Amino acid sequence: MKVSIITVCLNSARTIRRALESVRQQIYNNIEVIVIDGVSTDETLYVVSEFNDIVITLVSEKDRGIYDAMNKGVSLASGDIVYFLNSDDELVGSSIVADVVNMFQKNPSLDMLYGDIIVRHAEFDKYIKHQHVNKNNVLHTGICHQAIFARRSLFDKNGDFNLNYRIYADFDWIIRVFRANLVTKYFPRVVSIFHSGGISMSDQNYNLQERLLVQYQYEEGLTLKLGHYRMRARYHLFRLLGVYG
Repeated sequence: MKVSIITVCLNSARTIRRALESVRQQIYNNIEVIVIDGVSTDETLYVVSEFNDIVITLVSEKDRGIYDAMNKGVSLASGDIVYFLNSDDELVGSSIVADVVNMFQKNPSLDMLYGDIIVRHAEFDKYIKHQHVNKNNVLHTGICHQAIFARRSLFDKNGDFNLNYRIYADFDWIIRVFRANLVTKYFPRVVSIFHSGGISMSDQNYNLQERLLVQYQYEEGLTLKLGHYRMRARYHLFRLLGVYG
């Protein structure tokens, strides 16, 4: 079973070595690495060249943003499973890909597997658990795409990322997966470290507006607000019970 790891980047010389090194350290060998570069002007491509032993495909050309680059990566992927590794993030542990493949092999009908992530800020780490995400609450919780391994065929079933969204196309795509009743499974393990400070952190007002645009596709305003309040109450209850750290 082949795994396609797709990394999109632009002027990522400072961080991409860490990301690719976390792939190089994997004990699972049947991995293709696809790097989609948006024509970097720093030393990104020079750093990528240090990983010719694992980078199977490198494309450097103008794109329409992160999700256009991610869609390009999917179109080039020949693996059975697809994973998106941001250029400033890293996989956790050398066996994570092997263990994920084992889960897919044990569950032939599985479309998407998702675990947990660590969000790394300058002064602290935040553990994000996804074990309670389901069809009924994904609209209010979401799953970080850094936690997700998906079958390549899922993109044929569910479509690509919607380029109308600049920041939350992955959120929209994940909602579509759950609402289509495709087969998903929680993997109780930390998959990756997500380093904060990327585009999703850059403009909080725009972020909120775009997230709401995605949500309003699936629920009307009042229903959406009621669902949001239910999820906040549920979250605080779980914190009191010690389910969330």
